[in-house]
Amino acid sequence: RKIYSSLNINRNLYTIYEDFFVKGTKVFIKGYLNSYIDQTKKIQSFITVTDVAKTLEEIIKGNNAPHIRYDSDGVMIWNGKKCESEYPTEEEIKEIEDLLSEYK
Repeated sequence: RKIYSSLNINRNLYTIYEDFFVKGTKVFIKGYLNSYIDQTKKIQSFITVTDVAKTLEEIIKGNNAPHIRYDSDGVMIWNGKKCESEYPTEEEIKEIEDLLSEYK
């Protein structure tokens, strides 16, 4: 049975898991149910998301380890941040050379 839902997810959680939220991906969500009565006296319910995972086991056991995966371009993502190489600045090069100078 298919279930369609609309979710509001904290920006920090979204940043970590944004590669999960692709059409057709099965996502497991841990959270708690909240509700309120709106201006038209209708009950509005929503889930406050506390964790997101690709498997039920991750939700049950918890995610204590770093979140490492690869995005669709093959770039590694570590805790929601892309791991892309950056060239050092002139200041960083000088600092490295100063640190290594005693070994020359």
